[in-house]
Amino acid sequence: MTRLWRTIRIPLDIYEKASEISRRNHVPIYDALSQYLQGPYAKERYDEGTASSNSGWEFEGWNGSGEGSYSGMNDTASIVVNAPLVETATFYPGLTIATSNGISVSYIYGSISGSIPAGTSKTIFAPKGTNITITASPTFFVYSFSIWTGSTISSESTTYVILNSPQSLTASYSFSYINISILSAVVIAAAVMVLLFIRRKKET
Repeated sequence: MTRLWRTIRIPLDIYEKASEISRRNHVPIYDALSQYLQGPYAKERYDEGTASSNSGWEFEGWNGSGEGSYSGMNDTASIVVNAPLVETATFYPGLTIATSNGISVSYIYGSISGSIPAGTSKTIFAPKGTNITITASPTFFVYSFSIWTGSTISSESTTYVILNSPQSLTASYSFSYINISILSAVVIAAAVMVLLFIRRKKET
């Protein structure tokens, strides 16, 4: 889980008044600032936090602690600072899976599962450290899975990804020449049987 700590900027005049309290009461500046923020100024002090994600990450929510804090899914939240508080923004990394025309992909992690049709792509966002199982399957018997490329390189149709940062994978296909040969043999055998049948019909 990636966390971004929200920093509240204190105006210079407020900091100077808190410094006076610190010197007068012989307390750390942070305690002096807390004392001042609990005074008349506190009810007038508002702050707005906005969470924005870098490429490959998705914002999931705020988790606040302290009086007046906010917790929820809105990426922008306004808070009233009555006392020291902390706002933590949580972002999930994404796994982008692209499929070629002859391959579809299924995935599962925890209780969540899904599929990606051939010739499309999809980005899955999940908590950091999530283990995702992905399986590539040919859409027609003349195709076969070839290789995974990208963050992982594997010739196994089923592979596993531990999502610690944004990643991408592409499932590629090749032709199944064995199946094509079998299909060709069946077609040829069927054609021969039809010709023999027609020939016998003519002879009789």
